[in-house]
Amino acid sequence: MDQTSPDSLMAMMQSMMPPRPPPLTLDDSTRALYERAVADPSTLSDEERRKVLQRPPQEEEDSLCYDICGSTMSELVTKARRDPASLTYTEADLVIAGVPRNRDSDMLQQSRRLRGAEKDLYYKALNAAKTEDEVAALKFCQAKQFEKQDACDASREALDSSDTHLVKKALNQNRPVQWQEHIMSLSGSTKTRAPCGFVVFYPKYEDAECSIFKKRLETSVSHGLHRYLGALKESILNGFKLHDIGYDSLDSLQNCFVMMRDAGNIPSSLRQDVFLYVDNESIRSLESTRPFIWLWEPQHITDLKEQPGPLKVDIKHVAPLLLMRLTQRNMLLDKRQLRMWHDGPELENLHKDAFESKENGEYDGIWPPRTLAM
Repeated sequence: MDQTSPDSLMAMMQSMMPPRPPPLTLDDSTRALYERAVADPSTLSDEERRKVLQRPPQEEEDSLCYDICGSTMSELVTKARRDPASLTYTEADLVIAGVPRNRDSDMLQQSRRLRGAEKDLYYKALNAAKTEDEVAALKFCQAKQFEKQDACDASREALDSSDTHLVKKALNQNRPVQWQEHIMSLSGSTKTRAPCGFVVFYPKYEDAECSIFKKRLETSVSHGLHRYLGALKESILNGFKLHDIGYDSLDSLQNCFVMMRDAGNIPSSLRQDVFLYVDNESIRSLESTRPFIWLWEPQHITDLKEQPGPLKVDIKHVAPLLLMRLTQRNMLLDKRQLRMWHDGPELENLHKDAFESKENGEYDGIWPPRTLAM
């Protein structure tokens, strides 16, 4: 067998890499501009400041920014300073990286090609040319990016390979069932937020155990939505909501839901055909390997056949998987698309799936089963 030396391998790899761009020397006018920015940034006009920062003219920048998120850059800077918690990931990225206009590649090329003192001057000018508001906004936006990374890391740690596979299948864009686009097309949706979600009934007199369940559910939903952010539309991430309502008696939940819905007391963006609820059994499930919440729907009086009872749903798959399956109820799917999912999204079919569900070799009746056919 031919033995290739480490030096030969290194030479081979270097030959495959693109040639390093030649060093760049600042022209006199650019150097003078950078030096003035560092010495006294207050003397810079807005045009000069944008030239240092390699940002387009304000009108163009605001137009590009608005097309992406529905806000101008100055509005984003103000939002970051005054209400950073409301920032979306995309908005934070725009404040940090700017609008897409080959800016990133231009700045990268310049920073890579400058050498020594000129490179140092370049970075000092970049920092000096930012306004106080922009500097403050950047700090909040960078914190938002760290928050995003922390959420993604927590998701990877919390979801095992089976859970991850189910989330990935739900978000598979190669399947011709565009459920995310359907939600985004509904009234009330904006460039950054597509309202959706579920009503969740909790015991009205909430105790410590119930509060723990609520927190665990919210965390599990975050894990599901952050597992594959590249495939999930951010507007759905921003718009998903669990709407909590207290209840007195389990026996009246179906009627209570219908009365509230018909009176317009349930946000129209939430599922109007089903609801989730928590009882003592679901609270006790926190001690198991698969905590669950109940899914139920109103009784259909005109339907003569017996309707299925409530369904146990793994709290890790309330979103996006359950959201996806129920959204399919509102979509016109052809036979081929239905075959891809084996069964329609009706409650009785979800029960069929749950009937096959096993955990550690024992049937648990929880949807989705570990090997859900999709």
